[in-house]
Amino acid sequence: MAWAKLGTTTLTSTGDDLDITSMTGNKFLCVMCQPIPSGDARPKITLNNDGGSNYARRRSEDGGSDTTDVSQTLIPFDRSPTDLVFAISYMANISTEEKLVITFLTTNNTNGAGNIPKRGEIYWKWVNTSDSITRIDLNNTDTGDFAIDSNISALGTD
Repeated sequence: MAWAKLGTTTLTSTGDDLDITSMTGNKFLCVMCQPIPSGDARPKITLNNDGGSNYARRRSEDGGSDTTDVSQTLIPFDRSPTDLVFAISYMANISTEEKLVITFLTTNNTNGAGNIPKRGEIYWKWVNTSDSITRIDLNNTDTGDFAIDSNISALGTD
């Protein structure tokens, strides 16, 4: 079956929330986002508006050692608050199973062609086994905002 667009949000003014609030619960999701910082911005993801301690992750930056976090209330990207970020997440979304996610991201690091970008991988899960993902929230928890044209988009397929 083909991928279909489930939702998108693009900011028309600065803000702290990039949310897709009413998606179809497809079995497989691809979520792309670019939260553009305006000042200090730290993107963090939650699913279905769940802020409970229901997330765990393993993360690596630039091929370095893994770090792990369990019983978390959200999934942070853990980037410099002024970095430009582009991320793609692939999600298994079967309602009766824990939701497994692979997120690949890159940041500009420092502007200019003389500076290499950074890369990161986050392998994470949401432990809910009774609901499909129908909402994705990308929120800023720092003192700045996400800039105009920041975007989150989701595709789905069964």
